[in-house]
Amino acid sequence: MLYRFDACEFHPAARRLLVGGVDHVIGGRAFDLLQALVENHDRVMGKDELYEKVWPGLAVEPNNLQVQVWALRKVLGRHAIATVARRGYQFMPEVVQVPAGPGHAAVVNRRQGGQAAARPHVDMAARLAQHLASHRLVTLACADAAAGVRTVQAAAQLVANDLAGSVWQTEADVLTGRQCGGHPGGTAGHETALRRATERLHALLLRIARRPAVLVVLNGHQAEGLRDTVQRLLAELPRLRLVVSSPQALGLPGETLQLCVGDTAPAQPLAEPGGAVPAPRPMRWRSRA
Repeated sequence: MLYRFDACEFHPAARRLLVGGVDHVIGGRAFDLLQALVENHDRVMGKDELYEKVWPGLAVEPNNLQVQVWALRKVLGRHAIATVARRGYQFMPEVVQVPAGPGHAAVVNRRQGGQAAARPHVDMAARLAQHLASHRLVTLACADAAAGVRTVQAAAQLVANDLAGSVWQTEADVLTGRQCGGHPGGTAGHETALRRATERLHALLLRIARRPAVLVVLNGHQAEGLRDTVQRLLAELPRLRLVVSSPQALGLPGETLQLCVGDTAPAQPLAEPGGAVPAPRPMRWRSRA
């Protein structure tokens, strides 16, 4: 059985969500929540019932349900899931159930026409998530920085709900406190703001890494000193794993490297540029558990 609503197709058995005919990766708990809401779209589902369906037999933080609802609203639109005061949540789009079969397979293939590039992105994210299960440092070397960011974030969504700890993200220059390249407008105030953001982030890492945790590091090419910072974190925080998006490998022992589809040239370790004047950027780390 599959379900259609708005511009989406939802395949519970295959664990797939298509938005506009393109596979969209969501975390495991978010998928389970969406399945429960879609299958019971004709009524309000209580919070206790949803906790039992999505986290069966587990004691979880009270805000976990809200976090997953928020994640689904980002994908489906903020009006897709209604909050019913003191009762729970209800799925609002009109849902059509379609029996799965050969005819349906042809429909899905036609709707995916022209979107063949979407599947490699999903597959890369799945491979990254698998690497993170057994390696502490995974680097996605991707010439297209935006594609690298999307892929590592999708991988983080996949591992977030299977991790006892949490998954966070940050920009590489906030992690190191130094940014590559000169910035004519840079001032002492900018440098101070970036340094303080870096100090707050490292204090946070000391707390969250008491349990297994994953840190997603975006735009590795924009930070000076990333290799040394990552090496120090791995040594000081043995329960922390890192996944980095960067055009090149960091060149660290134990690093697992994955190339983007279409990138076949060997990835070389990052050079260490000098003379950089960092510019502050807002911290972008947040929990995805």
